[in-house]
Amino acid sequence: MAKRGGQPGNQSASKGTEWRDALRKAIKTYQDDTIKRGHALRHIAKKVVTQALEGDATARNEIANRLDGKPTEFRESRVHTTVETVAVQATSDWLTETVPERTSSPPEKPVTH
Repeated sequence: MAKRGGQPGNQSASKGTEWRDALRKAIKTYQDDTIKRGHALRHIAKKVVTQALEGDATARNEIANRLDGKPTEFRESRVHTTVETVAVQATSDWLTETVPERTSSPPEKPVTH
């Protein structure tokens, strides 16, 4: 089987692939008195649906994530706000030190007749 998955140089990627392949094989080949060979995944899906209908939030979320995709993670970052505040303050301080103080009123324009 060809090596799959992960970023170049990611040594852990093949471990995930091995695990995924082992799970797929186990699900395909599993059988017992109540489950025919090749039907394990259907039974797992039915169990998750039953749990969701009984009020299990984890099961409901799993179904929603599988059908609709996981929601985009929202993270509020205060680092950027702090950096922007510091940058604005530094600019303000620099301007105060560098630009000569203006008089309280703008210079008068010469009167032309």
